[in-house]
Order: sequence, then structure tokens, then C-alpha cells
Amino acid sequence: MRCLLLACLLALINGNSQYEGDVRLVGGVGPFEGRVEFYHSGEWGSVCDDRWDLADATVVCRQLGYPYAALAVSNGNYGQAQGSIWLDEVSCNGTESRLSECNSSGIGQHDCSHWEDAGVVCSDDFVLRLVNSQQILKEGQNVSEGRLEVYHGGIWGTICDDAWTFQDAQVACRQLGFSGAFEHTTRAQFGQGVGQIWMDQVYCLGDETDLSQCAFAGWGNEDCSHYEDAGVICVYPNITLPPVLPLRLAGGGSSGRVEVFYNDTWGTVCDDLFTLKDAQIACRQLGYVGAVSFSQNAAYGSGQGPIWLDNVRCRGLEAGLSQCVNNGIGVHNCYHYEDVGVECSDDSSAVFPEFRIRLAGSDNSWEGRVEVFYNDTWGTVCDDAWDIQDANVVCQELGYRAAYRATQRANFGAGTGPIWLDDVQCLGTEKNLSDCSSVGLGLHNCFHSEDAGVVCERTEVSLPTRLVGGAGSHEGRVEVFYNETWGTVCDDAWNFLDATVVCKQIGFSRAISALSYAAFGIGTASQPIWLDQVRCNGTEADLLLCSHEQIGTHDCQHTEDASVVCSQQDIPAVRLTGSANEWEGTVEIENKGVWGTVCAEEWTSAEADVVCYQLGYPGASRTAREGEFGQGSGDVVLGNVICQGYESYLSECSHDPFGFISNPSCSHRMDAGVVCNNNGLDVPVRLVGGNTSYSGRVEVYYSEMWGTVCDDYWSQADARVVCTMLGYSSIGARAVGSATFGSATGPIWLDDVQCDGYEEELADCVRSDFSEHNCRHTEDAGVICLSNSPVDYTHSVRLSDGGVDYDGRVEVQLSGESTWGTVCGYRFTYADAIIVCKQLGYQAVSQFSTNTVFRSNSDPTIESLGCVGNEDEISECDIQRSGSSSTCGSSQAGVACTQYVPSRYPVRLTAGTYRDGTVEVFYQGKWGTVCADQWNTPDADVICKQMGFPGSSRAVTSSSQYVDYSVPVWLGGVSCGGNELHITDCPNDGWGSSSCDYYLQAGVTCEPERYPIRLTGGASDNMGTVEIYVNGTWGLVCDDSWGIADGLVACRQLGYPSVSAAFSENRISHGGTTPIFMDDLACVGDEMLLSNCQFSGFGNHNCVVQEAAGLNCSTEPKPRETIVARLVGGQNKYQGRLEVYHYGVWGTVCDDFFQERTAEVVCRHLGYEGPAEVLVSAFPSGNGTIWLDDVICTGTEAQLGDCFHLPWGNHNCRHYEDVDIQCYFGVPKPADETYQVRVVDGPAPEMGVVEIFYHGRWGSICGSSWGQLEANVVCTQLGYLRALEAVSSEVFGVSEADNLIWLNSVTCSGTETELVQCSHGLWGVTSCSSYWYWDYYYSYSNNLASVICTNDPINPDPVRLAGGPDHTQGRVEISYDEQWGTVCGNSWTIKDANVLCRSLGYYNAESAVSDSQFGAGNFSFILDSVNCLGDERFIQDCPHSPWSYISSSCSSGGVAGVKCNGTMTSIRLVHGTTPDSGVVQVLHQGVWGTICSGGFGYFDAKVICADLGYPGVLSWGTAPHALTSNTTTPIWLNYLSCTGSESSINQCYKRDWGVSYCYSESVAVVNCSNTAPEEGDIQIALMDGTSDTNGRVEIKLHGIWGTVCSSYYSGQQNLAKVICHELGFDTQNPLALARESYDVTGVDQPIHYTAIYCTGEESSLSECYNDTEFYSYQQCTHKNDLYVECDTTQHCPTLDVTPPLMTNFDGTVAPLGLLITFSCSEGTLVGGSQMVCVAGGTWYPSGGLPHCVTGCPLSGLHTSNLTLIDGAFMAMDRDVPIGHTVKLTCVTGATFKNELFFAVTCNSTGQWEGLPTDTCVPKKVKLAGGLSGGVIGGIVASIVTVVFVLIVVVVVIGLLYARSWLRSGRVNFLYRSLPAKEVSESMEELNNTPADTQDDEPILSIN
Repeated sequence: MRCLLLACLLALINGNSQYEGDVRLVGGVGPFEGRVEFYHSGEWGSVCDDRWDLADATVVCRQLGYPYAALAVSNGNYGQAQGSIWLDEVSCNGTESRLSECNSSGIGQHDCSHWEDAGVVCSDDFVLRLVNSQQILKEGQNVSEGRLEVYHGGIWGTICDDAWTFQDAQVACRQLGFSGAFEHTTRAQFGQGVGQIWMDQVYCLGDETDLSQCAFAGWGNEDCSHYEDAGVICVYPNITLPPVLPLRLAGGGSSGRVEVFYNDTWGTVCDDLFTLKDAQIACRQLGYVGAVSFSQNAAYGSGQGPIWLDNVRCRGLEAGLSQCVNNGIGVHNCYHYEDVGVECSDDSSAVFPEFRIRLAGSDNSWEGRVEVFYNDTWGTVCDDAWDIQDANVVCQELGYRAAYRATQRANFGAGTGPIWLDDVQCLGTEKNLSDCSSVGLGLHNCFHSEDAGVVCERTEVSLPTRLVGGAGSHEGRVEVFYNETWGTVCDDAWNFLDATVVCKQIGFSRAISALSYAAFGIGTASQPIWLDQVRCNGTEADLLLCSHEQIGTHDCQHTEDASVVCSQQDIPAVRLTGSANEWEGTVEIENKGVWGTVCAEEWTSAEADVVCYQLGYPGASRTAREGEFGQGSGDVVLGNVICQGYESYLSECSHDPFGFISNPSCSHRMDAGVVCNNNGLDVPVRLVGGNTSYSGRVEVYYSEMWGTVCDDYWSQADARVVCTMLGYSSIGARAVGSATFGSATGPIWLDDVQCDGYEEELADCVRSDFSEHNCRHTEDAGVICLSNSPVDYTHSVRLSDGGVDYDGRVEVQLSGESTWGTVCGYRFTYADAIIVCKQLGYQAVSQFSTNTVFRSNSDPTIESLGCVGNEDEISECDIQRSGSSSTCGSSQAGVACTQYVPSRYPVRLTAGTYRDGTVEVFYQGKWGTVCADQWNTPDADVICKQMGFPGSSRAVTSSSQYVDYSVPVWLGGVSCGGNELHITDCPNDGWGSSSCDYYLQAGVTCEPERYPIRLTGGASDNMGTVEIYVNGTWGLVCDDSWGIADGLVACRQLGYPSVSAAFSENRISHGGTTPIFMDDLACVGDEMLLSNCQFSGFGNHNCVVQEAAGLNCSTEPKPRETIVARLVGGQNKYQGRLEVYHYGVWGTVCDDFFQERTAEVVCRHLGYEGPAEVLVSAFPSGNGTIWLDDVICTGTEAQLGDCFHLPWGNHNCRHYEDVDIQCYFGVPKPADETYQVRVVDGPAPEMGVVEIFYHGRWGSICGSSWGQLEANVVCTQLGYLRALEAVSSEVFGVSEADNLIWLNSVTCSGTETELVQCSHGLWGVTSCSSYWYWDYYYSYSNNLASVICTNDPINPDPVRLAGGPDHTQGRVEISYDEQWGTVCGNSWTIKDANVLCRSLGYYNAESAVSDSQFGAGNFSFILDSVNCLGDERFIQDCPHSPWSYISSSCSSGGVAGVKCNGTMTSIRLVHGTTPDSGVVQVLHQGVWGTICSGGFGYFDAKVICADLGYPGVLSWGTAPHALTSNTTTPIWLNYLSCTGSESSINQCYKRDWGVSYCYSESVAVVNCSNTAPEEGDIQIALMDGTSDTNGRVEIKLHGIWGTVCSSYYSGQQNLAKVICHELGFDTQNPLALARESYDVTGVDQPIHYTAIYCTGEESSLSECYNDTEFYSYQQCTHKNDLYVECDTTQHCPTLDVTPPLMTNFDGTVAPLGLLITFSCSEGTLVGGSQMVCVAGGTWYPSGGLPHCVTGCPLSGLHTSNLTLIDGAFMAMDRDVPIGHTVKLTCVTGATFKNELFFAVTCNSTGQWEGLPTDTCVPKKVKLAGGLSGGVIGGIVASIVTVVFVLIVVVVVIGLLYARSWLRSGRVNFLYRSLPAKEVSESMEELNNTPADTQDDEPILSIN
């Protein structure tokens, strides 16, 4: 972006110094956005957002060097600053140059916190802004919303909402600095703009960085009004809101002192700035409806402790008081005598005491916009969540019984003032609207375009209705009585339901039809139109009860008055069903209140016409095909209907009695249907406003009124139809738009007209319905017809007043005229410029201008050249003369042509200036010289022109004694003619092969550039405003698109080595009257001269002098730096994302200006010599730093560091712009600059697999997207005339080049001269079954592109016979210039007739006829003097006079005709076993070709057989094209669609002759029959089954038995159900499958159905939906034949067998007696190994499937007493394998049979063996000791013992406690820290310890 360059320039000028009043942006993603900081007294501080708006932001951006501000940002969205807040209440008018010049509260004077820091988003390129914007909370998100406006051409304008989507809004919001879009809005939701509408039809992909990168209709190119202005709701970047702190009211109840809980302490709130809005937030946080009042000065007593909040200011949407703006927690300047209090309430009448409502915006008291009175002001209610319950409360409060309707979207007009309520949600029982829930008074996120309204019920609600203008009271124009006046109803959305309500309202039982377009005449001019957009459901009692626009609101004219025809009891109504279009469908008729269908047994166009007459149409276009609109409802109630065609109602025709159907074949499959004529009206046209009778505005006469045609899609084909209707020649007819002949008044009748050019009436063209349009009269269409003979358009062109022959004003001399005329610049395009230069012999366009400086004094006479860009001369373009009301004005076209085309081998001049010196050429990565032997002026001319100079002034041969032998001599023996584009195009000795003396070096002195440049007004010579010298005057270069690449070219032209900065905005002063010569420069960076770059054309600009481009050139060569680079993220080391190393960090490179030659420098730097490609998003995006941007190489540098780039880290990019590169290595460069092609592996040189030569290797092309256009380019590149056929499969075998695939997705336009010029995918990267190996893609795909080329011409123009009794004879007519003409009979002979007949497919001519025997026709031109030799293929190949208008010389011979020999048919069967069977071939353009099988069916075969003389069809089918045709045989037809009644396929629907791609790759085959077909219902049979209940399904259709394909039908069971039911089987669950496992040998019937869909409820197969014709390309074979089993007792259901269980049966149907064996892939089978299918269709045994056991569950081991201690299994989350043993122990102080551990084993059935049946029991403690001796001894002993025992007990208890403590701690620690194995070994050791040495407690327990 230019802002980056400007920032660099400012940094260069000012260094790092800050000055008082400077501003900066902090915290944004780029230098153009961020928090605004202001410099004062040596310190940076922020700016408060109070009153901060776009005008303030504009001043900040202007001070920073940006021209515009895109957005003013509030609420600290770029983060909160630290330190001072310097400015508050800033108020700029937008014109100031510095922020310090704006009004404010004074430096340092504020009442803000950093939560309110202001920010901006600046822009210098494409500026958006939000108008009528506000910041709100929406669904919890902080958003900003408003109308979008764009700044362009110095004017703000809006964006039209046509095609406006959420993706577009995403791009706009991101451009505005938001994180994304919340919603896109349309229909001027945020108010209508004024003035310019800049953009329309915006289409974004969603990943663009700004809206200008999206597709749109062009600046100011729109068809919109401001009520269509687009808007957005954008989401601010995520910010963390302050937490909601708890709140209470001290003093109890609903009122008291407000206190906040923070840091575990309650504190008070200071009353500074506190208002009722803040009190409302406090009360809502506490759960009340709202606040009644608030109090200051500690009215509820002074608090204690801290004062937590001060200067509280709520916006009204906060969730709690602490989220409101405040000074910060604990920051205040208050005392407790300022504590604030509030009084809250749940009574809405107390909270809103003055609340009352009214209805406004309507003349009626019972309806209108709801308005609320509050705070002494009336305001509106937003319609968010507004519904009938809310409306009921309003109406009842106003005294009405209830609400009739709730309205939205400002139905009664947009209000003014505040919007008091939003999100109203009433229960319907409230007495007042204020009692309903809402977000609070004054809180909303709406605009007045969303104002809510109501229509209240009245007892007298009704609109008197009448019918006027009909033949009786039952029909006429609908009129309603309102406001004491009868008015009409508009027909917008008018339909049968609306008519039903009208008829019932006026007393009739029902409606017959609903009519539009004032069918019974228009209302009077003074009559109002009361109703529009009426939408009834048919049950309403009154038209007013239907949905409609507000009474009197409409966008209609009386030509759209609605009408009805009501039933008079004896006229049964009809209707059409089954189609989305009201004019077509299945016919239904009403009988005694019941609707039914009509049998089509005698249904013809006469009956169809009557139905359409009754429905109000002028007749029927056709009768419907059988089943076209599906089955009707009810019964078939009417049959044997026979009409004469003039009846008004179907019931007036002859018919059987209602309900009596005499024909038993009448069923719903024979329901009658029609397509009514919705167009085809006889509509006169006239031309108005022109100065001749053959030019003017087109007007058509309809409904007794003239109206215009809108110019949407208006084209030359439409103009031809109009001119033909008016009697003028259609040749040269010209279409004009934009009210060229003035804007009309009255109706616009037609829009979106799209004619083919051959229609007889304009109304016959594709178009909108009458009066349906989206246009204004500024878009009125017009035509200019030619009333005289056209000139021969062989025109001359020249360039005038430029001083040289290759530059100047474009002038054209039309053939046959003597004067030269200028060309209008307004419609001059780059394509026109290309053809002008091409005709003048130049290679390219240097620049073109739509308002050239080389002006003529006369106005242009050529309005438009109309070139596409592929013509050879302007004679082939669609030239339009200027009309009487030309839009051209005085603009004149200019062109500068050039021979300069960039070369793959650049040249440069050394040892001199930029235009003279020694010639060097770059080859193989090195610069080398050119030998001066034979060096002369033509050689020097080529060098200079290659560099962009006009030519050379002399050729120089230099001889130097100082020779650098390291510099190679690349070229010698150069011998140029002077017109070559590049020096390498001249004859020479070859690269490096010259034997030239090193001392002889070629040099040149080039002529001065035609357009020199200079720098003016700068402080030094290398700095200043850029000026260019044109036509004797110095002028400016506009800064639009001015960038670093443009500056680099300009500096190089001025002789400086590089550029320092390219800047804009008139940084250096210059004269205010200086002309501006250049704009929109787009240099690549390697051009030698600024004039070689693309730009808008000299003098063509939209700039002012303040936008002059400036430049600072570098006087020193760029310092050499070595850049370390790498490629990452690719599939190999030769491709990937480019990264460079700087300051110890890898970072990416932005793709701005990154060209393929720069990629070659990178690859060369990395050691991969050869070509390179820049890929687009081929590898993952990087992250982190973007180091380099604007990297520009010439391609001759040794490494990336030698190229120009912006300073490190200076960029304006995102990572999705990272550069991706593909290097090619180790392969020789192409032999020349052409990418050669060849065909291989074919039987002849002109056919085979296409290969292309790239990087020294031949490779194939993937066949995806390969078609006729691509094949044509290949064949013409190979020298053939055209491609006969494009083959998208490898029918010629495997490629010889190891099947290397070079290209994929090749797409050509057909105008390319080489295949490489077509669009294609990446080289070597394909998706056709390829794999990567040794750095190339190899493929084993058979889908390779192939061609068959030919030198046979295509018939240049269609030929037909007309006026004869049959197709074999008639007047010869030939299409020329898209018009039909005749052939003069003078000299017309049998030879001419023979050529003509053969070209039409006949054997020869029976006779040549002249003298207008078959009529003269009505054509204005003719082919004369035809003189054929007799062997020509086409009549146009014969010698003849030029096409001309009819002259007297032709009158003697009249018009030529022929009688062709019809004995040889143009259709035949080949490759068949009998004459009546084979592949169908048709003769076209003298060549036999086949018919693609796509869409081919019975009726097509029937017509072909009938054409061949056979009355019936035995079968039809398909065969592979490659096996049944010669490789040169074309496929002539695709998607043939006959009805069966045609006599020839020429009468059937078909696509154009010549098939570019046959999807099925197979052709049609038929077997004709000498027996007429049997007609009747479909018959069904089951064949080749095991019983009569099953078999292959065969159906008899048209007397032919055939099969049904199952492959492409997913609902086969429903299909089988219908088939079985029709065969008489009563089954609910039949089986259906494809019979791929059965022998189909000998099955040779056709496949009748490939896609038939049943619901299962049909009574016969004929009632199912048949989509076979559409899906006939599906390649069904008889292996896919449908097989059905109708007896469900004869088979068993499919078993659901899943691994590891396996069976030996893999079929779908299990027949009776089938024995299935089961096994396990792992584990043990449990439950039986076999099952058998027994009678009744059940499996035995019936206990279910067996299962496989793989182990025992661990869960079975854990009980309340036992636990697992085996370390190997404790952590398992699956079953223990079979055969494994685990150990258990008792949990508590117990054992099992005195054993501490025991083992259990998993057996083969998955059960645990060894589990104990007893429980664990407590262990007993044994203590040794006893007494002996006598009594004394015993006593003594007892005493001793007692003492001893006491001592022992004490000791033992102490030891036991110590031991228990130590063991539990140590062992548990060891258990926790030791591996499981060591724990297990410990368990083993403990297990071997004797039981009597163990403790009573378990040593370990594992829970």
C-alpha cells in the first residue's frame, strides 16, 4: 500500500523526532489503524472517545498522511493505554490539517477512563464508511451497524443490495477494521442515501481484503434506487468486558444506597454524573423492572469503607453497573456524603408513570404505527419479536376488542424521534403495553424502518367489493369501496385463492379464474388503486382479511388491475396442478365441490385451447406429454371430452356424464394436461424519438397502451427482430440502450428480452411477463435499422496527429467512403486497440486512451468498433456508426502500438548510459556479449525496440584492449531484418557457438525515448514530482495505483540505480494548471521506460493536480546483501512456501509484484537452474513474521539479495499472500519458446494421444475437461484444418513417455494458436490417478486426452430446402451472416444441384429447377453466378459472385431450386447381423456419423425404423463407439429426443450437430421389425427363477420384452413391492437385488428402465416415476438386471454378521435349505457353529447368532471382599485372555482358609474358574505361655506370669505399633514407586512366608 511508502518517506525526512501535537496509531494490525495517541510535553497520551466521529478520524488520518478515514473507533477497541488522557470532547469539522487545531475540552481536561480510548482506521485506496451508524449489543456481541458508502471519484455513494450477501458484508466489515460481519442488510434498513449509487451486483468470494477486489457491475453501472441501499452489521474485535460485580441496596427493600462488592468488601458509588439511565441498569441487575428514581448526596445515609465507583455513565445495554464506563475500581474524588441511592420497582406504571400509546401514520383510527409517549416525547416501537399478542395488548389498551394484524417493517411509514421500546414480548393478558417485557425504555438496536404497527379489529371490518366491465355480474375488474371511493386491486401476486375470496364475498360459490393485466379494461385515471400484494389462503370471508399492503400503498398502474370470473353454478371450474408455473399442469375440474382429473383419451389441441381460454390465456401452446406434470388428485371424473375449439368453458364441450368413464383404460396415467400460451401475443411495435423513420426508442402496444422495452439483455438479435417487424432489413440492425432516444413515460411493458434473431414477433422471444421488470425509463431500449444497402465492410484504419505512425488518434475509413472518421472513446476497449495495432502490423498495445490528447475538432462518426480481440482486422468487428443521440460526446479514441514484447532473454547496455553502450544478453543465468561481426543498423534497431526505444540512431562496433574473458560471447553472426521482436528472433550462429574475437563487441546508441520524464520541485535532482513529455507539453502522472514498481521503472529511465520511495498527494508543489497525462499505471518492474508500462492512455484520467505522483530515486546502487532462503511445506525440496532468514528468525515473503522471473532467481539461488513457477495457495500459509514485500527482480540476478525489495518487515500483507514456488531442475530448457505438441500411438499421423513438450520431456495431458475446443487448438497447431473428434479416454493405447502427465484441466476458448495459451493447471501436478515418484507425477490412468484431426472443412453455412411438397425438393436457401437468403437461378445447372443435394445427404439431384418454381421467398440478398464442377462438398465451395442484394440481372433466372433423389436415405444401420439391425448412422455434411446413446430410447428407435421403412422396433440398445466405428467416424448427435410421431429424426429435438463429448462413450443400436408394435398396458413377468415367485424382472413395453436395471436405484424394495403386488403376490417385504451373480448369457432384450422410482403404494408399475430418459447415459448391462423374490416364506432374512464372527455365505438372499457355518477370526465360538434356513423363511436354531469369546471380564473379580493384586492385569481396560491366571486377596483383615492369596483362571468359555464359594474369615492371634507347679508355686507362678505377661504385652504392643507403622509406610511407598514386575515379585516373596509369621492384617490391599 502507498501508505507504507509514505510512512517511510516521512521517516526519512523527520527521523525519529516527535513534536508537540504529533499523533500516532498504536495497537492495530497495520500502520493504518490503531488507538490514537497525542504527543504533549514529551509524553504520549490517549484521546477520549466522547463525541468522537468520522470528521475527527479524518483529521487524524490526514495528519498521518492518509487521505481518508474509513472508520472512527470507540470503547478502547485497540486496547487500553497507560498514562495520560490528553484530549476529550474533540470536535473537528474535518478540514483541519492537525488534530491540535480542532476544538476540545483542553489538553489534560477530561472525565474519561482508558476504557474510552479512541481509535481510527485510515485508508488511501478504496474507502468505505458506515452512515447512520451506532454501536449496540446484539446477541451478546458488541457490534456497529449502518448504511455502507464508498468513496470514489471524489464523491461518496451507496452500494445497491442486488445480490448483496453475507460474504460481501464479511469483506466490507473486515475492510472497516472489524473482526467480521454479524449480518448483511438490504432495502435501506439504515435509511436511504442520496446522490450517487456507486456499486451494484457485488460478488465476493469472502477472502478478499477489501470490497474493490470483489466482482461488481462497474463504477456507477447500476439499475437501482436508494431504497435498495445495502448495509452491514459488523462485529468489533473480541474485547474483554469488565466483570459484573455484585450489587445491593443498603437499608433493605427496593430502595436504598447502592453498594458494590469488590475485593471482599462492600463499597459505595459516587453520585457524580449519575443519571436515571444508570439507575435503570442498577435496578435491572437487581431483578426489578426498572428504576423509579435515584437520589444524590447520601439520601439513604452515608456509607462506610471504600468508594468503589465514580463518574458512572451507562449506555443502557450493560449487564451490570460495573460494566458501565467509570473511572476504574477505587478511582474517585468523592466523599461518602456523595453516595448515590436508587428506588427500584416491579410496577411498570410506577417505573413509567407518563407512559401512554397512540396509533399514527394512517387515516383510520383503528390502524397505524404504534407510538409511545415517554419523557415528554413521542417515539416508536421496534418490530423485533413483534407479534399478534403484542398487538392485542395495544388494541385492547386503545379500547378495541382485539388485534386483527401485527405489522412490521414500518408498514404505516417510518416514524421520527426516539425508538422507545424493542424486543417487546407480551403474554396477551397485560392491561398496558408498559406491563410487557422489553429490553427497557430507550434501549434498542433498530432503525425507524423497523417501526411496528397494528390493525385492530372492528365489528364493521369489511371492504365492499364489486365486479366491473364483464358480460355479467359474475365477472369483471375487481373494485373495492374505501374512503367513500371505489378503487381497483393490483394484480401483483394475484391468484386463484384471491379470486375465490372475492367470488364468495359477492355471493358466488367459487371462482373459475383469476385474471391479470386489466383483462376487463383498466380503471379510470382518477380511480385510486386501493390494494396491492393481496395474498389470501382462500378461507377468508372478506378481501380485507387477506394479507396485503397498507390500503392505498402500491407500485402499480391501472394496466395491472386484477379481475375474476366467478362460477354461475352451471360452469364447473378448472385448474392446473403439478407445476410451479400457473399456466401449465395437469387439468382438474370441479364437480359438486369435488376436484378430479380429465381423461386424455381424445385430448387434442382444441380441448387444450378451451381449458386455457377458461383460465384467461389466449390459447394453448401444446398438450402435455403423458405424466409430464404427475398424477392429479381425486378420481378421473370426466372422459370422452371433444371440443370444437371455440368454447369458452370446458364443460361446454361434448363429454360423458361426470363420474362416468366409458373407457376402462382411463386412469391417472392418462390424466390430461396443457401448457397455455403465456407469450405469443400479437404485439405491434413502433420507433419513437429518432430523426429518421428507421431509428428510435422501441415501443410496444399492449392492453390498449403503448409502453417501452427495458434494455436489460438488449442485443443486436433483438434489434433484428424489431427491424424485421417494421419492414426494414435485419442486416446491420443495431441495438442501443440507456434511453438513447430519450426517456418515455407510461408503462414499461417488456424486460429481459432475449431473441435468437429469427422470431417473427418480439413477443415470441424469451422475455419477462408483461409489466414485470426492475427498470426505469432511463433504461429504455432503442434500435437503428438500415434502410439502404449495407456497405462492404472492408475498412482501413490509421493513427493521426501523433507525429509517428504507431501512435495517435484512431481513425477509420469505411469501405466505399472517401472520408476518415474518428472513433468514440467512450466505448473504446483494449480489445479494439489490439485489433487496430494488429491491422497496422504491430505486435502489441503500449497504451490506449478513451480520451486521447491527439484530438480532432470534429465529433466521432464511429460509435464503437466492437472487437472481441481475436479478429485479424477491424472489418471482422461489429462496427457501429454514431447515431443521432450518440452517448459519445467529444471523447476520442487513441492508441500507441509497439513492437515491445518482453523476451525470455533480456538485453541490457553496459559501459554507457541507459540508452547507449555495449549490448549484453542474458542466457543460462549469465550476461554475455554479442559479436559485432556483420553488426549493422537493423540489428541495432531490434535491440533498441526490444528495450522499448523507438529505434537506433547508430550501430556501434567497439574494440577494447581490456577484455573480461569470464564474460561469454553469447551470440554471433546476427543478421536482423529490423522487424523482429527480439534479438534472438534474428538469424545467428547459435548460443555460444560464435568464433568471434573477444575484442569485437556490438553496441548501440538508441534514439531518445518518445516520452521522456523528469523530476521537478524537489530538494535535489533525484527527488520530485514526476512529469512526462507528451505532444510538446510536460504533464503530470496521477498517483492512482502509483507504487514501488512504477517508481523503479521511472528511476531506471532517469539513470538512477534504484528507488527509495514512490509517494503521492503532491508532496512537492507544482503548478496548479499542469495537465495530467498518465493514470492507473501498472508497471511490472522490468520495463525500461515508463511509457512501456500499462496505463489508462495519455490524457485519460479522473484525477486532480493534488494527486500528482512523486518519486525519490536512490543515487547509490542497492547494497549487496546475501539472503538465506528455503522452501518449506512442499512435497519435495524443489517446491514449497518461500521463507527467508533475518535477525535469527525465518519469515515469509509477500506475493505483491512477485513474478515468475523472481521465482527463477530464487530457484537459481537454491541451486536449481531452470524454469520456475509461482503457485497460488499451493502450500499451507506461514505464521509469524512477514519479512519481505514488493520483491522485484529482472530475472538476471544471481540471488534474491540482488533484487529490489521494501525494507525488512515493511509490508501490507497477510499470510494468505505468502509466495509459493515450484522449481524445475536437471532438465534442459525448452528448445524454443513454443510448447510443441504431437499425437502418438494412433493408426495414422493425424490421430492419437496428445503430448506436449516441456522442460525437455514429452508428457501427456489428463482428459478431464478435454473437449472439441481443446482438440481444435491442438490440430490447428499441428497444421490441420480442425479436429474431427476430441477423445477423452486413451483409445489409442499407452503413451510412450512413461505416461508422464504434464497438464490437467486444460480449457481453451478456441481462439488460441498454441495449446499452452489455454487455461490449465500446474505443470506436473495432476489429479488423474497420478502418484509422485522422483519429483514427477506418473500415472496409470487411461483418461488421457486424444484427438482425431482432419483437413476436411465444416460446412461454412447452413443450407435448406423450402417451399416444396416434401423434404426432398424445394427452393434453395442458404444462411449468410445469420440471415437466410436465396440462390439466383441464372446459370443454375444439374452440377450445382448435385453438390447441393449431396451436402444435404441425398444421393444426387434428380433435376435442377429455376424460375422460382418453389416461390421466390422474401429475402433481401442472394447468391449469384454459382458454377460448380460437381465434385465440391458444399455449394459455398463452388465459384460464385459475392453476396449481394437482389438485382435485375437475377430476374431472368428467378430463384434456384432442386429436386433431390430421395431413394438414398440419410440414415442407415451398420455392423448388424441382419439388414434391419445395427449401429445407427446419419449422414451430415457428406460424412456418416453415429448417435450418442445418451437419452436414446424407444421413441427414437421407432422414428429411425419408420424412416427406414420398418413398422416396428424389436429392440434397441448401445454399443461402445470405439468398437463399432472407424476412428474417423464422428458422433454427430447427442440427446436425441423423439415423441414417436415424427417421420424423420430431423423433426425430433436434438442438440446441435457435432458432439464435443459423449458422456456414455457408446452409440445407439437398433433392431427394427417388420411387425407393427403391440400397444397396451405394461406387462410384467419373472424369468429364469427357481419358482414362479422369483426371477429376473422383464416388462413388455411397446410390444417388446426388456429388463429393468437396478444399479442406479436406491429404493429397490419399493420397486419390488409394486412389481410383486401387480403380479398378484400379497407380500410386504419382497427382496430386490442386482443379478450380478447369475449367468446372463443369451439375455439380449433391451433394458427398458434404468431409473424408475416407486413409493411402494402404487397399484401398477406404470404409476411409478420413470426418469430413464434422463439417466439413460448410466451404463447398465444385463449383469445389473433387477431380480425379485416375491414369496417372503421362500428365503430367510439377511444375517448381521460382524467381525470377529465369520460365515461361509456372502450372498444377499438365503434360499430354503441353505446351511451356514460360523467361525471366529479370533477367540472361541460359543452358541453353535451352524444355522439352516427352514420353511417359513426362518433360521434354525432360533436362539440368535453365535458369538466369539476372546477372554474373561475383569469386572467379575471385584467384590466387597476380594480384590485383584496381579500387577500384569491391574491396569488393563479389556478382558483377560483365555487361559491366563490372576491372583486375588482378601480386602479386610481376613483370609480364605488361612491363605493370603489364591488364583483364578479364565477358561475357554469366558468364565472364571477357581472363584471361592466361601467368604474371607477373620484371622486369630496366637500368644504362647502357661503355668505349672503346686498352689503356692501356682500362685507365685501366676503372679510372675501376670507380671511377665504385662511386661511382654507392653513390649509386644509397642513393637506391633512400630512395625505396623513402618510397614504400612514403607511398603505402600514401595508399591507406589516400584514397577509392576517388582511389586509382583514382592507378592511372590510374601506369599511364601509361613502363615504363623504373618500379621493379622493384610500386608497389601489394592482398592
